Amino acid sequence: MSNDECVWFPTKIDWWIGLAMCIPPVSSTIVIVNALRNHEAGAFRVGLISAAVVLLIYGGLVFPIRYGISKKELVVRFGLFRSRIDLTKIQKVEPSLNPLSAPALSLSRLDVKTGEGFFESTLVSPADRDGFLKLLSERTGLLREGDVLAASASKTL
Repeated sequence: MSNDECVWFPTKIDWWIGLAMCIPPVSSTIVIVNALRNHEAGAFRVGLISAAVVLLIYGGLVFPIRYGISKKELVVRFGLFRSRIDLTKIQKVEPSLNPLSAPALSLSRLDVKTGEGFFESTLVSPADRDGFLKLLSERTGLLREGDVLAASASKTL
């Protein structure tokens, strides 16, 4: 599947999560600058190693976080990884404030359910929630009622 077949939605970023994510690279930079000023080789190495670790984590697991909807699947991209969900398996989508780790940089999330179990759910946080739900509704055939998509208004899992 090529990227042009997907409509992509970037993640919403809560201000406080964005701020928290700035702390490690800024801290590493401060350590490096101070080490250079004070000619401290050990501190310089620590700063470089911590900066490299942060870059690897952010580049490998975090950025970019975006969600693509093709004609057949929902693609969740986070860093170097992709998760694909067949649109025919999506049973329900509903708002969630679940703080569990997820490919989402906001706590204003949508829970995409493909079954009843804990592992049958994916949390996403598209910045354009309305556009995301509208397109997902069109492509899955699920009915939309507010921020909920389901086979019918009264469907429960």
